[in-house]
Amino acid sequence: MLIAHISETGYHQDILAYPYLMCWRHYVELQLKAIIMLLEQHTGRPPQVQRSQKIALLRRTARGLSREAGYRAADGEDALALADVDRVLRQLDELDPSSEHFRYPVLGSGDPTLPGIERLHLRRFHEAMAGVAALLDAMDTTLRLDLDARIEMMAAFAAKLPDDVYGAP
Repeated sequence: MLIAHISETGYHQDILAYPYLMCWRHYVELQLKAIIMLLEQHTGRPPQVQRSQKIALLRRTARGLSREAGYRAADGEDALALADVDRVLRQLDELDPSSEHFRYPVLGSGDPTLPGIERLHLRRFHEAMAGVAALLDAMDTTLRLDLDARIEMMAAFAAKLPDDVYGAP
């Protein structure tokens, strides 16, 4: 709605840019944390609360867990899509490394946020982030479906095993 309002009216872009950018950044942060949690389940690790808001750290954690869980980027279009998403996430982290630059026009130190950026093309930013969202949503869905399938398979196998396998009398 924000991008539509800005595009249609041309008004308030300087004021609305900050909440708009922050919403996208926060979405990426939360989605990476959800993916990390799902990957921890896949690897059998106990879930760790991800307290960091740093996109770069969350991205590295998700990538490492993804490799450990056996998820690899395929060749061709999939690899290119992942490379594009990785590039956009690196840029997002450069723009707002501390989760403060998109929230406020001035940091607590008094320094301006988004130094060196005079203009930001919100429509292109939106398009890039929509691509990131599509891939992150697909990863989330794939991980959830894989976990559901694993749980169903384990339940089917458990139903076929004798009761004493699980310590039943």
